[in-house]
Amino acid sequence: MARVTFGDSKSPEADRGGGGLARDAGAVLPNALLSLWLAADGVHTLTGLEWRADSAPELALALALFALAGFSALRSPTHAVRTDAYAIVITTVSVLLPLAHMLLAPSEVPREAAVSLRAAGAVGLLGSALCLRDSFAVLPAARRLVTRGPYAWVRHPMYASYLLLDLSYWFPFGHTASWLVWTLELVLLVERARLEEGVLRANLPGYAAYMARVRFRLIPRIL
Repeated sequence: MARVTFGDSKSPEADRGGGGLARDAGAVLPNALLSLWLAADGVHTLTGLEWRADSAPELALALALFALAGFSALRSPTHAVRTDAYAIVITTVSVLLPLAHMLLAPSEVPREAAVSLRAAGAVGLLGSALCLRDSFAVLPAARRLVTRGPYAWVRHPMYASYLLLDLSYWFPFGHTASWLVWTLELVLLVERARLEEGVLRANLPGYAAYMARVRFRLIPRIL
């Protein structure tokens, strides 16, 4: 499945502005387009199901995509969002990079390992989506503080879920190039997380305290 990587920003109750930030007053069309994209990805995932015993991860992934599609359609306008060229480039490349797996031919690897990674990533993505709800975003943005569920363990569980999912897609290829691309995705997602945290810390009261309490971005006690 050609899955792409979106974001997991939150946002504040009031617009506090700042350098590199812009007010998003016309969110209806972008929300609708993002919702349609996610819903289409969910439909694509469901239509590719073979309904076997190990199909549960794909079903969880489809449910997560449908949940994100619904929440995206209902989002309120973003109060603060980074629209500078650097943020757009980092976000765009990290969103499209997972599609590169379509260019490689798979090799023989244990299927069970890939299924386990996909299950962990799909469950993490679904849990993150249900916690974020209408705080889901693509570009670094400020909405409201989310600390429940997986956000009590790491600050960006959705990105961690993306990495697990994409590792499950890259793993069957077994090529050096696939590991390099996955490593690049890791670097880009860490940078996206850093950019988001800058916006959130500047615009959302309580986020600095949240960062002090939840110290790790992607993996507890590691990263």
